[in-house]
Amino acid sequence: MRIGLKASTAALLLVGVCATAHATMIIEHVGTTYPATESWNYVYGGGSAVEPGDGSVPPALEPAWRTAGGVCMWGYHGIPTSVVDEAYALGWTLEARVRLREPLGLVPNSAVFFTWTSGLGHGDERIYGLSLWGGDDGHLWLGRSWVEVWGDWPNGGYDTGKPWDDLHDYEFTYDPAVSDPAERVSFYMDGDFVSYAAGDSLVELGWYYDGRVDWGAGDSGGTGVADWSLVRLSMAPGLPAFALIGVGPLAAGLARRLRRR
Repeated sequence: MRIGLKASTAALLLVGVCATAHATMIIEHVGTTYPATESWNYVYGGGSAVEPGDGSVPPALEPAWRTAGGVCMWGYHGIPTSVVDEAYALGWTLEARVRLREPLGLVPNSAVFFTWTSGLGHGDERIYGLSLWGGDDGHLWLGRSWVEVWGDWPNGGYDTGKPWDDLHDYEFTYDPAVSDPAERVSFYMDGDFVSYAAGDSLVELGWYYDGRVDWGAGDSGGTGVADWSLVRLSMAPGLPAFALIGVGPLAAGLARRLRRR
């Protein structure tokens, strides 16, 4: 659990939270499943399923879908506007579990990436996500979405200090109960809070996208091989009645966090 509450407060809220349903999955990829059977569409290329012990070098660490070098992307486009609006009303989570198989170098314009956008006219009209690469120091570096640096991250990216060739978990969460818009989206890596995420404005970028999620490799130079164990966009379900009477945003935020852990 990522928030601290007194035991008495947590116990009171848990009475209502336990009656709450699980988060609603909008789209996900899991393990070796062929993405097309999960409702993902080709954008470019396809990739292949990999398992530990399959003889690949370096060997796979867990069941995953491997995006091939070069432009190899999967996408789920045309998310209904009613679903997008509900996700922003209830709160959403974008997750990815992925391992790079080559360092790529400093490539702010995306070699391996995942993104989600609400689309113009809905949600907050922004794009959230990461591009990933390995530095000469052996560390994993992160860049925001496809094209821009993240706040004060130096040299176009953020040095995680972690090995680039390990499996890592990434999570963006949107909490509508947070009063400050600049703090509604939080970014976590391997379960630890990293920063609030501003996202990139679709209007400023000139991107007229619909609601969509994309992931894979987007570099035409033949780089970008990665193993994807999980990609998921989900939203919180409706809250129990007590959350609307007296308890309010605190219970809403706790419910979402408990369901995610």
